[in-house]
Amino acid sequence: MKRKLALLLMSAGMVWQSVAGANAQETVRIGDSNWPSIQAMAAVIREIADKELGLKAELVDATTPVILASMERGKGDIDVHPEIWMPNHESLVKDKIANGTIKLGPVAYEVRQGICISKWMQEKYDIKSVYDLTTPEIVKLFAPNGGKPKFWIGPPGWSSTKTETVRARDYGYDQFFELSTVEENIMLVDLDKALKEEKPWISFCYRPHYLFSSDKLVMLNEPAYDPAKFKMVQPDENPNWLALSKIESAWPPVAIHIAYSTALEKRTPEFVKLITNLKVSTDEVGRWTYALAAEKQDPGAFATKWVADHKQEVDGWLFN
Repeated sequence: MKRKLALLLMSAGMVWQSVAGANAQETVRIGDSNWPSIQAMAAVIREIADKELGLKAELVDATTPVILASMERGKGDIDVHPEIWMPNHESLVKDKIANGTIKLGPVAYEVRQGICISKWMQEKYDIKSVYDLTTPEIVKLFAPNGGKPKFWIGPPGWSSTKTETVRARDYGYDQFFELSTVEENIMLVDLDKALKEEKPWISFCYRPHYLFSSDKLVMLNEPAYDPAKFKMVQPDENPNWLALSKIESAWPPVAIHIAYSTALEKRTPEFVKLITNLKVSTDEVGRWTYALAAEKQDPGAFATKWVADHKQEVDGWLFN
């Protein structure tokens, strides 16, 4: 009996070694960027793939269009995009999903988007609604030194920036503010200073985000999301996108998905299982971004510690 048990254990061990050996020879490449939430998610996925699945996981810096194009080819240049915003990125992924070259995992976490202002301004001047932004007396408060106040709506490369351009036009505040499209890292320096010095602030914002989640900022009220009043056509869908778009309601709920090349399903199904099971809270991702952006932690070192500290959660992603 003992001999049979030993043989069974040896056989199981050989099977596990065979799987691990096969995985060790497999390389998966994860898209990365300078965006803290993407950096954190990419680093966590790489850590688990390396340490728990025996894969050789690499990070590849690239823009979202480049990452998706590489995934669509299915050659292994890039296999995963850690952060696809839906519906924001719908125009970038719908054809690839339709032709079966990429898939989206289930919702990994959720994001809320809107317009943020300084909390002290809301409390002092009773600014609560997006419609207050078309009142000249209110507008002047955002430019105490005179001139047209700046209103950051996102950098040029984001699809959400185009949407915010339409929202500004249709809510009417584009006539009163200078819509700024500087890169996010430049804006964040200004935002950090405004929060510390209690200066007026207004911009597009999203949560989770280490600064936009600050208790010194509040989101303005606006009409609840209504699909009949939220028609957005992106430039890659039609060159006449601005005229064809019309938005008079809040953003729809935004779901964050991990996208992967369908070629992975044959190459390493264990890795695909990880991606499709991975789910974290919005607050947890907020803590991730704070660790990387505010505390300046190295993404790799951060991920190593986080995975070690959350073994039960990670095991659930791998084995459930």
